[in-house]
Amino acid sequence: MSYDLMNADDYGLSFSDEESGINEKIRAVFAESESDEIRAYAANILIGNIPTKKVNESVDDTFWLCGFHVKKVRFRDSDKDGNYTIMFGRSINGLCAYSTSSDKVYAALMCIVSVYGEPSKWKQGINVKIRMNAVEGSSGVGKAYSLEVIG
Repeated sequence: MSYDLMNADDYGLSFSDEESGINEKIRAVFAESESDEIRAYAANILIGNIPTKKVNESVDDTFWLCGFHVKKVRFRDSDKDGNYTIMFGRSINGLCAYSTSSDKVYAALMCIVSVYGEPSKWKQGINVKIRMNAVEGSSGVGKAYSLEVIG
């Protein structure tokens, strides 16, 4: 089995040497009750051994959000800063991970954290669905990806 590993250059992302240092504060968060299985899965994704699903190719997927990792990035095509987010979870098909640089997905995660607290305090994952909304802007109708909490 072979995996096509994500090449950050393909997505116009640039990871600064300063942030990739050993003293970087790791921002991957899981509940204490999470299994070693999902921790190993997340570590292998972060290392680059396992690819993530792209949010824009996963609209309507539902999964139990168990944790996430956020990395500050600079977009070379616009020279702006943003967040590259990887969400880790469980679906009916097993362990899953989704990646995106969407500001709206990042904002949705921060809203989930403001309501439910940090994932380290969750008793179980949060059931979420990946959403796509049409938005009108100065350049016409576009797409915005977000999350919906399923009650």
